[in-house]
Amino acid sequence: MTIVTTSDGAANEDDTSVDDIIAHIAQALELASLEDQRHLQELLVPTLFMNAVVNADLQRMDRLREHLEDVNQRDAMGTTFLHVAACEGALEVVEWLLLNGAVVHVRDAKGFTPLWAAVSCDQTKVCSFPFDRRQVIDLLVQTGAHLMELPTKVGEELVSAAATNNVKRIKSFVRAGADVDQPDTLGRTALHAACITGAKKVVRTLLEFGASTTRTDKTKMTAAMLATAAGHAGIAALCEAQPQ
Repeated sequence: MTIVTTSDGAANEDDTSVDDIIAHIAQALELASLEDQRHLQELLVPTLFMNAVVNADLQRMDRLREHLEDVNQRDAMGTTFLHVAACEGALEVVEWLLLNGAVVHVRDAKGFTPLWAAVSCDQTKVCSFPFDRRQVIDLLVQTGAHLMELPTKVGEELVSAAATNNVKRIKSFVRAGADVDQPDTLGRTALHAACITGAKKVVRTLLEFGASTTRTDKTKMTAAMLATAAGHAGIAALCEAQPQ
């Protein structure tokens, strides 16, 4: 029997049954009672399964499934396997998890759902695969997922994406069902933010999505007014030319 250790120190099985691995480790740790071995399995199997999810190893997931107590099991941060697979953008893994009972509405400790993970993961560094998350977003939405986070949180993320010229993230949020005119706590929308920073590509994208050019923030300023104040006359003209 061979036990392989991954770069992060997690145990991995190589042509060896999970039962054999658990028995081998239990023997090495001198765990004689069945209760101790059961606790060992409860600790080890989720780690092995998470490693398979991160590496998009469907065969290992199949082998581990019968030993996994709950496919919706959470870690200390409330993160499920579906959160991780959605963040990775691994479509086949997401499909496998959904077919095996993964719940799309489960929230992590911060209140975020797997759909949020798929939408927002483009700004994290944990994702190891260059997968296209559009298909994952579509699949989650088709299976009943929707953005369950606070509307103002969605607005803040849209405004932040617009201010940083992140067109991809804006498109992901809209794909997930976000209202492109959702304001942040200051009453500003993504279009307001893009007009302030002079992000013409973002402005064009938002206008294509039907963003309102007449909506005002809490200071009673429209997007065009903010663009003019910031010295972006061309962007102000784009907004003013948009039919309402």
